[in-house]
Amino acid sequence: MFTFNKISISEVLERIAPTETKLLRDGEICFVGKIPLPLKDRLCACSTEAQIKEANSEADVAGIITTPDLCAAVAIEKALVQSAYPLRTMFQVHDHISRLQGFQWEDFDTEIAENVHIHSSAVVAEKNVRIGAGSTIGPNSVVKERTIIGENSHLDAGVLAGVEAFDLDKTSTPEMLLHQSGGVKIGNNVEILSGCTIVRSTFGGFTKLGNRTKLDCQVHVAHDCILGELVVAAACALFCGRVTVEDNVFIGPNATIRNGALVKTGSFVSMGAVVIADVPENTKVSGNYAIEHKKWLRFLRQATK
Repeated sequence: MFTFNKISISEVLERIAPTETKLLRDGEICFVGKIPLPLKDRLCACSTEAQIKEANSEADVAGIITTPDLCAAVAIEKALVQSAYPLRTMFQVHDHISRLQGFQWEDFDTEIAENVHIHSSAVVAEKNVRIGAGSTIGPNSVVKERTIIGENSHLDAGVLAGVEAFDLDKTSTPEMLLHQSGGVKIGNNVEILSGCTIVRSTFGGFTKLGNRTKLDCQVHVAHDCILGELVVAAACALFCGRVTVEDNVFIGPNATIRNGALVKTGSFVSMGAVVIADVPENTKVSGNYAIEHKKWLRFLRQATK
């Protein structure tokens, strides 16, 4: 599991020796991550004053990497790295610390509780998996490392849990997928039907499915998503990276939720909706792009006259 060990930024920079960086204030970090991610003691890259303002206000942001002209805007209590290419430096730091054996994660032998049924064709990693009592893993399903499954949860045929995230480092040549630090945590009494994909988080922490959440066939939950309790997602729904869905929400078939969006408690996303903005509590949205449902109906009536 995650260790929350810390390492000094100066030690990391000394090891990776990025030529375009200069350490102005040292500090200790556990993770690297984007500003909105709920990761303890993280190092973030900022390329605008607005990003620095947001990072300054986050208590768990231990340090900021930014360009020379923006260094003065960084709060004095934050560690500070000057870089001509902040995002590239952040990815270099992440790649280094994510590969340090035992630094971010302590390996354990896979733990399978009593009364767990795993189909003979399923594949469960030999380490870093925990499956709670009464759960089932269906035919041809794959449970990869750093996946935690609660009690009485069911993964149907062909479910992929803990797979790599499609999080691209465009600063490298050639472009490469980022090395993964995180995992997947599935709660109790969760139902995941055939063909679903649950992607591990990128920089640390878990992609999460809350208790009693239900996913229909072919649902894709991307990296760093957090789905609350009693979430129902119909067939082929797509959650892009860092989506947060609060409790008791319905997501219709073929709906798409953009990266970073928040869908609040009790909301209803209609079939085929494309959600590009946060959805307020107890609100029904429809359409492409999704708006409040009654407004969408009025628009349809006007468009079909």
